[in-house]
Amino acid sequence: MSKLKLTPHLPTYQQACHFIRIIDGIPEASLRSMMSAIRRQTGTPSNPVDWTEPGTWISERLTDKDADIAHMLWTKSGGVLNPRHVRGALTLSTQSELLIVDLEGRFSKTPAGDLYIDEDLETHQRVDRLEGVDQILLLLSARAKAQSSDLLDEWMDYLHDNTSIRTESTRSSSVSPYMSTFSVLHTTHMRLLSAISPQFRPVGAA
Repeated sequence: MSKLKLTPHLPTYQQACHFIRIIDGIPEASLRSMMSAIRRQTGTPSNPVDWTEPGTWISERLTDKDADIAHMLWTKSGGVLNPRHVRGALTLSTQSELLIVDLEGRFSKTPAGDLYIDEDLETHQRVDRLEGVDQILLLLSARAKAQSSDLLDEWMDYLHDNTSIRTESTRSSSVSPYMSTFSVLHTTHMRLLSAISPQFRPVGAA
C-alpha cells in the first residue's frame, strides 16, 4: 500500500470548493506569483504581520496582477478564502486531481473537480481517504465529544503506519486542521461514515 500524502494546512470543504471554482482558468504562474509576493512579507516570529483583514491589506501590500488575483479569491469566495492561506487548497486540489495545469499553463477544473463541488459522495470518499479523513471520522464516531488531544494516540499510530511522517510534533499538529474542518461538516460526510462502516451509528443516536 502506498503511503498517504497528507495536505498541510488542510482546507475546509467550503474553502476547497471555492478555490477550485475560482482558480479554474487562471495561469499557474499568476497564482504562484501572488503567493510569493505574500510570502516575502510574512514578517518574523517577533514581529508578525497581521493577515486577518484581506479587504484592507490586499491594496496595501500587493500590486498589479498579484493584487487582482488576491482580490478575486477574497471577493468571489464571499470572504471564505483568505489569499494568505490558500496553499492547503492548492495542494489538496492538485494532489487529488480536482485541478490540473493544462498545456497552456492554466489551472483547469477536472470532471472530478466538478463532482467534488457538487458533493458527489464517491468523489468525496476518494479525496477523504487520500487525506486520512475517513480514519478521523471513525475515531470521532465512537465519541460523543472529542478534542484534538483525545485522538492523538490513535491518530499518531495511524500516521506511523500509513504516511512518511515520523516527527512527533508534526504528527501532533496535523490533527488540529482536521478537527477544524469537521466543524463545518455537511450531510455528505454523515453518509460517508455509513458507507465506510455500515454499522456506524453516531453516539447518542436513537
